[in-house]
Amino acid sequence: MTVATTGLMTLANDTVFGAVTAIVLFEAGKHLFFWFTALAGQRSVVYGPIASFVLLLMWGYVAGMIFLYGAALTRAAGELRPPGSPSR
Repeated sequence: MTVATTGLMTLANDTVFGAVTAIVLFEAGKHLFFWFTALAGQRSVVYGPIASFVLLLMWGYVAGMIFLYGAALTRAAGELRPPGSPSR
């Protein structure tokens, strides 16, 4: 099974590899985010809501970077596969 992209055919196993890597990184980042939010919330009573908003913006940035990393990994896995491999 192949997935059409711009000028490159990506195999489903390459896509699964990138997706699983992104999911694992996303879950690890999510747990770190909740841990850091709890830690930051205990430190400041006055600036707690502002700090939570800043942390939420940081989480959006990190989640976007993880998504793009998974997409780049999928593309790289498709490009690094030898042309005569049996999977193509």
